[in-house]
Amino acid sequence: MSTDISENLAAELEIIRRFCLEGSYKIAVAESVTAGFVQLLLSNMNEAGLFYNGGVTTYTCELKHHLLHIPLEKCYETNGVTPEIADLMAENCCVLFKANLGISLTGYASVVPEQEIFEKFAFISVSLNGELILADRLMSDKTSQYEVQMDFASQAIRECARCLTSRTS
Repeated sequence: MSTDISENLAAELEIIRRFCLEGSYKIAVAESVTAGFVQLLLSNMNEAGLFYNGGVTTYTCELKHHLLHIPLEKCYETNGVTPEIADLMAENCCVLFKANLGISLTGYASVVPEQEIFEKFAFISVSLNGELILADRLMSDKTSQYEVQMDFASQAIRECARCLTSRTS
């Protein structure tokens, strides 16, 4: 896997880094669909240890419940993929990692026809100081699962940077 990133993605990561350092924010991540790629991007930034507290990748409802306190009944009904679950993941990863900025993603990086999932999509949520400041649905037209996961991770960084920029303008 190459960790080379585009100039645009590097600039968006820098926006997040500056926001955190200048505002003394600590960031945490909860992922499923992106399999840790957002954590990889954040942890490789300059001075990451000053603002990145950590992250968790959870695929199963049992672990989403155990680590992030997602209600099992809500998780089982939807295979853990709803906007509400993304919201809870963003809020609760902040608690888990003692952070005040949380990013979460949950979704599907491949189609699952037997579950009537015919699109590759993800729900993203961003929580800042306990307030949801971003909740959106991401789509990808990439082909391989790896490309879709990286696409969602890049989109998450872009959307988070955009959201944080609007808060400082």
